[in-house]
Amino acid sequence: MKKILAVLLCATMIAMLVAACAQDPGPTDVAPPPANDTAPAADSEDTTADAPAPSRDVVQLIYPTYQAGAQPEAEFFARVIEEFNRQYEGVYEVIIEEHPPDIPMFLERMNMLFAADDLPVIVHPLMQDRLLTERIFDAGLAVDLAPYINADPVWKENLIPSSLEAQTRPDGQIFSQPLAYYSPIVFFYNTELFAQAGVDKFPETMDEFWAVLDQMKASGVTPFLLPTEGAAFPSLALLSWLIGRTEEGRQLMNTNIPENFSIPAVVDAFTDLRRMFDYAAPESVGSVGPDKLNAFRAAEKTAMYNMGAWIMGAFFPPDAAEDFADKLAVAPFPGGIALDHDSRGYSRCIINTYPDDQIEAAIELFRFFASDWFIREIMVDQGAVPATYRPTDEDYSRMSSVAAEYIRTATSDQFKYVYPQYQVNWDPYTVNTGAPPLLAMLANDEITPEEAADMLTESVIFYFENVD
Repeated sequence: MKKILAVLLCATMIAMLVAACAQDPGPTDVAPPPANDTAPAADSEDTTADAPAPSRDVVQLIYPTYQAGAQPEAEFFARVIEEFNRQYEGVYEVIIEEHPPDIPMFLERMNMLFAADDLPVIVHPLMQDRLLTERIFDAGLAVDLAPYINADPVWKENLIPSSLEAQTRPDGQIFSQPLAYYSPIVFFYNTELFAQAGVDKFPETMDEFWAVLDQMKASGVTPFLLPTEGAAFPSLALLSWLIGRTEEGRQLMNTNIPENFSIPAVVDAFTDLRRMFDYAAPESVGSVGPDKLNAFRAAEKTAMYNMGAWIMGAFFPPDAAEDFADKLAVAPFPGGIALDHDSRGYSRCIINTYPDDQIEAAIELFRFFASDWFIREIMVDQGAVPATYRPTDEDYSRMSSVAAEYIRTATSDQFKYVYPQYQVNWDPYTVNTGAPPLLAMLANDEITPEEAADMLTESVIFYFENVD
């Protein structure tokens, strides 16, 4: 078994260790700004206040991002930056530097820039690479956001309390931007395909879930596609749900870098995940999808799709039928479970080696990401759930029917348990390298559920001994 693991794990070890050689340039002191007195009004047509009068040359801020091209969030992100530039016209200008819409490729570039001591002023998405994130923090490269957040009541009050708590270090410093919204992972399901299989509601228990899968298989409806290649996020998110069905499993999912996966909750989860492969689309093994770029096709052809609010835009490409949104519904995982995707994970940070005016511009952009305007727009556009704001009838009228149902579900009492999906707390080596290859081996019966759990444990050992 260890030989198998070594083959899987050692192939990327050198690449992951390269980033460890960056120098520590030390922090830059920046005085905190006054409290936010330019927060946009939430209920007026023009939701912005006047930007500060320019007293210097416009500060340009380059923002590298994978949210470009065909990436579903690209259009919304561009609109957000356009609005920020409008509010701060003559003072700050954010320029989007587009990269291919491939998160692993983008993060590989960030690791290379870290090794070369050449990171951009804003680094994201941090949650998908905790190893890079901790190295940035340990090197003293991140700006402490605490003075700015604490000096601005609007900014602070708009944040998710759990996100603020998670990003606040024991000494009170905040290096990663806390979020003002959250996107729990749930099941989106195609009611038309459910009806085709003779199913009139989403299953609420595991027994009902297996019965629905049997009914779909008998009627020729494909329940889901379980990818085994790439990040394999939908499959590993399902594994997260299955692990957390018991108190033992929820404790593991809530543990920061769990070290022992060889427990009954994980073995049982792998056992049921293996069983689910028997119902999945035949092309599952070897597939990298469904992902953000083909989610519409997945939702059109498979009955269930587990993901968070960020996927919403991908459901509606130009060739989608006008009534397609009306066919989609939202439900918790059986057992009343939702997965916390972002409220406790890292998001973005600001690199402190840049000139003060660049850092000030980045801080203002982070402040804008917690503004009333931004919160309302990401809620309407993507179905993100605000920390404090609750949508009005007007807001709901601007949403797709599935986005409205998603928010209503997330703000109801349907969630009995909410705990982090695997990316939030598992070590980055296991997330990116140790876990994904196990899926195809499990599906092909090359390993048992017990061996899969043991291999996750061995992956964590490898991380501590060779990567961390």
